[in-house]
Amino acid sequence: MNLWRNPNFRNILLANAISSVGDGFHTIAAMWWVKVHTSSDGLVAGVALAKGLTTVLLAPFAGALVDRYDRRMVMLWSNLARALIVALLGTLAVTDRLEPWVLIVASAALSALGTLFGPAFSSSIPNIVGLDKLAPANSSLQIAGTLASIIGPALGGIAVATIGSGGAFLVDAMSFALAALLILVSKIPSPVRAPAGQPSSLLFEIGEGWRWLQGQRLIFGIMLLALGLNFLTAPLQVLFPGYAKDVLLTDARGFGLIESGFPVGFLIGALLLNVLKPKSVGAMIVGCMSAFGLLVVGLGLSRGLALSLGFLICVGAMLALINISLSVVFQSQIPNEMQGRVFGVIQTLGGGLQPLGLALAPLLIVTLGGIPNVMVVIGALTAVAGLSFLTLPGFLSLRAPEVISSVEAKAA
Repeated sequence: MNLWRNPNFRNILLANAISSVGDGFHTIAAMWWVKVHTSSDGLVAGVALAKGLTTVLLAPFAGALVDRYDRRMVMLWSNLARALIVALLGTLAVTDRLEPWVLIVASAALSALGTLFGPAFSSSIPNIVGLDKLAPANSSLQIAGTLASIIGPALGGIAVATIGSGGAFLVDAMSFALAALLILVSKIPSPVRAPAGQPSSLLFEIGEGWRWLQGQRLIFGIMLLALGLNFLTAPLQVLFPGYAKDVLLTDARGFGLIESGFPVGFLIGALLLNVLKPKSVGAMIVGCMSAFGLLVVGLGLSRGLALSLGFLICVGAMLALINISLSVVFQSQIPNEMQGRVFGVIQTLGGGLQPLGLALAPLLIVTLGGIPNVMVVIGALTAVAGLSFLTLPGFLSLRAPEVISSVEAKAA
């Protein structure tokens, strides 16, 4: 394929995949370190909250900055800075000097840098491969990223169990450094800049992304509903360390497997999408959201690692069927010169209430009488809330050809 003969695409795919594997090491190392050293679900929530809140607050500004500056340099310096921060965490952990507050602050800093990297990465793909290769490029990136998300937590759990959280942090630092090297040797074309006479304040550019979204009623509506659903499901990521340790009675290896179950399902869902080829994307999303909720209910009722992994794999498959269908729509319909701004606003809208959901997780555990009960309630509410997409005019009429062929239609 011509796509794979493109060295810039290969490099950015590998860079993203390698850093994603490192992220898996970091997630397992950070969450497990806090749970083991403090036994506090509140501090576990604090780490997750630091990441989520930082993303929501910075995403619009990050998108506008990405459109102002060289996207390649944004990605390069983001990876280098993350390598230094994680190397510091590793050093502190290895020397038994790591404190929970340091981990929380570092999580916020890593999230800020990741928030810069995200829109720079997404908006660079059309410039690297061109519109005619956008669909296969996104498919390749999704598969590579999902494989990395499977490998990272699984190996991270093994690493934490054998070399400790400090060693896992140092492996993560090396992954960011290698990703930065791959970006350094790549050529990433810059988008066409706006004429010099136009207003250029940062707030004005953020407003441009917001106004563009407001003019796209269906996309805007989907983002608003996704905000509410993210609020409902946000506590799940806080629950998993305690779920693995206190409910399933497993160790860091089991926690790593739990974290890997979701991306395994995502990969299966991505492959299923090509086989199923649903006629109505809207109906598929509604069905998958309701199925997602019921599967989370099953997760809360499960007490075996194997059964829980099965539920998580199915949860990942449901979300893959939703997310991949919408990725090409966004990238093909948003003007490339303002994709950073729009992606930044979308990221904020999609995760707007997530930090509040993370903060409520410890309270829900106490109020509802334990992690399994919280999962059952979240799952039941999500199954019902998924039906809210039916209130969006034109949602059910969103057909598969519009998604699968959107790039080709625009190119023509």
